[in-house]
Amino acid sequence: MMKETIRSVRRPDGTMIRYAEYVREDSISASDRPEGLKDGTAAERICPVFVLIHGNAEDHTSFSGQINALGDHFGKDVRIIAPDCRGRGLSDQGPAPLTLRILEEDVIAVMDAEKIGKCCLLGFSDGGNMALELVLRYPDRFETLISVGSNLYPSGVAAKYQIPTVLDYYRTKILSSVYKGRPEGLRYDRENQLLRLMVKEPSISPGSLKNIRIPTLVIAGENDMIKGRHTRLIADSIPGAVLEIIPGGSHFVMMEMPETFNEAVIGFLKKIEDKQAKRKYPSVQRAKIAETETEKKNEGKEE
Repeated sequence: MMKETIRSVRRPDGTMIRYAEYVREDSISASDRPEGLKDGTAAERICPVFVLIHGNAEDHTSFSGQINALGDHFGKDVRIIAPDCRGRGLSDQGPAPLTLRILEEDVIAVMDAEKIGKCCLLGFSDGGNMALELVLRYPDRFETLISVGSNLYPSGVAAKYQIPTVLDYYRTKILSSVYKGRPEGLRYDRENQLLRLMVKEPSISPGSLKNIRIPTLVIAGENDMIKGRHTRLIADSIPGAVLEIIPGGSHFVMMEMPETFNEAVIGFLKKIEDKQAKRKYPSVQRAKIAETETEKKNEGKEE
């Protein structure tokens, strides 16, 4: 099981960003963690630090179905950081209008506060848009990328979902002006800022994705609100990216079908680990293959 600790970092504008840290109950303390395991098995584990970024209307608890799965796979040294973005969850709204760039800098601030030099990054929906931009802007800070239900620009969202969002954006913009100076005005303004993130952002060039040079998994549900061809465009534009469309899944497949989603994520990470093991420790890998073949032969003799 994973244990949760809520931490915080204050940004230069005074905004308090709060985030959850998850470690296993039997975890090794940071000061006691070795540089690598002496027997070479460390080569079979990618970076055991994860940063998870939630979507537009969610908070860090949206990853409740993934925390234990990652903990079970990575063992005692796994560490998971899940921030609450500004205006969501436990974090302050802050004085500045919300933009993806501001939210991304908050994520980097959390990583710096936790002394995380490099991590595996998983982002869902707006968090996935942020993840794409973060990897492009800070390529040395991330080891793997998992982009879930992301889009490069607003028109990547299917019209039947995007049109109501646009209408809500203008409705709340008008109401925030009508009720300016009153509690209702503040509520409508905050709602409008969140809607703006979906109506005016992101703005990512497909051509820029060729600069992503880390292992990448692009996930979407079969019935996602993101257009299927748009999701394929993202995957096709990132060198070597793996595309996973989950049958029967919606935009919220991560929460609605956690076991299927986790299998896709863990399967992707295992393949990376296997490649690292073969490349860095071929003798260890050969020994494991030989051991497996011997076990199969023995099983055949017993039958």
